[in-house]
Amino acid sequence: VSPTGACFREWIDALVVEDGMVDTFAEVRPGARGRFTCWHQYTNRRYENEGTRIDYWLCDGAIAPCVRAGGALFGGGDDSRAALRAALGTTPCGQRYTPAPFDGSGMQEPPTTVLDTQFGEPHTGIVYTPPGYSDHVAVSLLLEWSDGGEEAGEVVAAGGGKSGWGGPDEGSVEL
Repeated sequence: VSPTGACFREWIDALVVEDGMVDTFAEVRPGARGRFTCWHQYTNRRYENEGTRIDYWLCDGAIAPCVRAGGALFGGGDDSRAALRAALGTTPCGQRYTPAPFDGSGMQEPPTTVLDTQFGEPHTGIVYTPPGYSDHVAVSLLLEWSDGGEEAGEVVAAGGGKSGWGGPDEGSVEL
């Protein structure tokens, strides 16, 4: 099944609409544009930020109130230019991942300052790993919960009702 095909999109939509699942990234970052998780490696499409978002963290609507945005998206914003900076691993001083050469010599190892861009604050979003590791990048999910004076493990849902999620002790975790 192609991740860009209608069948894939219909399947994701059915999970969200019919099963009450929540696309956590879209929920906490509704303005994000051009944030892809897969690019065609052979033609270096990552360097044009022409890709597809095929990696998701979906959660049951009952625990959606526990999803947090956390740290900022890498690249400095939600717009397409920020997404391109993130895909390229561009550091504040302008260093970035290097495209694969077409002469067959292989991927160049990026400088440590560029490699370090994949490590940031816990967040719900995308973890931009070097292109030499894979044509995919990782997605992350930040959950936070508190008993808030309620029974242990219960989360107060957006509408004021309890979610009934018997989650772990108070705290947060990034998945």
